Amino acid sequence: MENDGGFPVVSSENLEQQPQLTECSEPEEVSQSKRRSDYSCRICLGLVRCKMGKFIASADSGKCPTCEMLRHGLSLVLDLHRTRIKKWKIEFWFRETVSVRTYDKAGRKRKTFEFYLSSSSVEIPKGIPWPKTARDVPRSLEGSLRLARSWLDNCRETHIQCPAVVIDSLPKRILQLGDNDQDIRLLETTDEQGGYAALSYCWGQTGNVTTTRDSLAGRLKKIDPKEVPKTILDAIHITRSLGLRYLWVDSLCIIQNDNADWHEQSSLMGDIYANAAVVIAAHSSRHAHGGCLWTDHLRVKALASFDAILDGKTVTISIRQDPKFYGQTPAHGVELELQSELESRGWTLQETMLAKRILHCTRSEMAWQCSHLMCECRTKSTVPMGEFSDSFTKLLGRGNNPPSNASIEDSYSRPLEDSNPSELLHKEWRRLVGLYTRRTFTFPEKDKLPALAGIASTLSKAAPDVFPKSHYLFGLWRTSLVNDLLWCNDEIRLNEPPVRRLSSEIVPSWSWASLRHGLVCYHPMFMDEFRQLCQVENVVCSPKSTQDVFGSTGSGRIEILAEVKQISLEDGKIENWSIRLDTPLNVDLSGPFYAMVLGSLIRSWGKGEETTPRGLVLVESRFREGSFERVGYFEGPKLTRFNDGSKRGGRIRGERRRVILI
Repeated sequence: MENDGGFPVVSSENLEQQPQLTECSEPEEVSQSKRRSDYSCRICLGLVRCKMGKFIASADSGKCPTCEMLRHGLSLVLDLHRTRIKKWKIEFWFRETVSVRTYDKAGRKRKTFEFYLSSSSVEIPKGIPWPKTARDVPRSLEGSLRLARSWLDNCRETHIQCPAVVIDSLPKRILQLGDNDQDIRLLETTDEQGGYAALSYCWGQTGNVTTTRDSLAGRLKKIDPKEVPKTILDAIHITRSLGLRYLWVDSLCIIQNDNADWHEQSSLMGDIYANAAVVIAAHSSRHAHGGCLWTDHLRVKALASFDAILDGKTVTISIRQDPKFYGQTPAHGVELELQSELESRGWTLQETMLAKRILHCTRSEMAWQCSHLMCECRTKSTVPMGEFSDSFTKLLGRGNNPPSNASIEDSYSRPLEDSNPSELLHKEWRRLVGLYTRRTFTFPEKDKLPALAGIASTLSKAAPDVFPKSHYLFGLWRTSLVNDLLWCNDEIRLNEPPVRRLSSEIVPSWSWASLRHGLVCYHPMFMDEFRQLCQVENVVCSPKSTQDVFGSTGSGRIEILAEVKQISLEDGKIENWSIRLDTPLNVDLSGPFYAMVLGSLIRSWGKGEETTPRGLVLVESRFREGSFERVGYFEGPKLTRFNDGSKRGGRIRGERRRVILI
């Protein structure tokens, strides 16, 4: 029998032969490593990546019951007799289940499978490296939606770490869902209260349904389900199944051709997603018509199953594609290169980072994220391993929040004896900028700062001493300005247009938001000491909107007293310097250029101390006389001072002067 993906699906009833895996007779107190060696060998324990032929020989020898079991399972999903596959390499990872990874001769990953026990009642003794219990992914939408409802109910009733579902005033406009798809309308709220869901999704280039000034009156009466794209319609069905009556969708709840309404509502989006009972994240659709409910062959359903005897018990072992590599859900630690469509879009970062609860919808399965992680293919929840420290995520309102009178020091999870907690939080902000700039925007000149405004505003409200509203400077903070200025364009990506800069009247050149696209990074300083060598004398910013300083564009200047040296880049480089131009294909290398030193990185080691200057590459502004614009970042020549008093290397010798940076 074949499944949709072309793999043979074999049940225990038609297996030619079940592998008889012998029971270990060692007493209970024997060490786990001893028990592992009784059941396994060096090949299947995952200590090395070996040739497929060597693994098959180990299984055929009958000396290793684990190899024997794994070979039997792989034969159900791979033709192990094919010459090409025999030349592959194979490795095994024993964690909560068994991951089997195969690679071709060139080292490219080919097939990755997961072995797991389908029988949840079986208790496997410690030390046995065979598959642990997991869950068969529901084969019906109804089963998946019932499971999602149980996650929400369980979170609300038992998770003391999670914030309560807010039953408060609804957003200005929201979809009222009714009992069926013929009873959907847009509601303009007054004093209505209730729990609601919010949708995080990709619009795509064309074809999304919107509310405009002309269509508003009609939307308030009824929304024809035939007009609604599949992603939004699926989200409506999910919301109803979760027991909620309201759904917030940006394209319908914001009047798209009304600038005043757009600016007002976009500035509130952080609060809208933060206050939602659950955010529905449609990961696998690149446009509004892709949907967020799937039942096709890409779901991580069992490809094959067979019976085996484990420790004297008959169990069913199932095999599927490994969710870590095919699932794209955070429950399995998605790798960066496997980011979903949703995670590639700029607006969606704050939508999920500020959410208290997220239902992740992917083509492979659903997953739930709150203070716990759960998914359709696992029977146990885990604690999320976040990108950021506990204190940073708590400021965003997620996890086990500290009491309102708790200090930043109290909420920070790491030891602070030798650390400044405010500086650590600003480092987290710079890490956030790096993640954010991996994402793309259709209209960067309009969206790049507003799409991050919700996070900036939330941090400012939660920690006004660390992130004062008055200190926000177009994506940087006055509190940590010198460090925040030391960003650089990380790479030129293939198949992308040349990086271009927005006008300094939209965003100042010293802000990372001035780049239309492209990954920005801050070089890690690890345990090194950064010594500031400049003095910020004045900062003047003029946001176009004083009502929404976090999302507004505008102009600004910084006056800095620093050491400045004129340099030449006609050859594209300077010996012993590392220079990264912000827009390398759009800079006239004939110059002149100026290197402004902001500080030095001090690295101490056994024989002495190494100093590396860091700063900005500038050019004279063509638009404002006496001012400079940023065009790049540099790390200057290293100077090493040895303990015996000797030196190696040089230093930048420039003129200390006042620079106006715009």
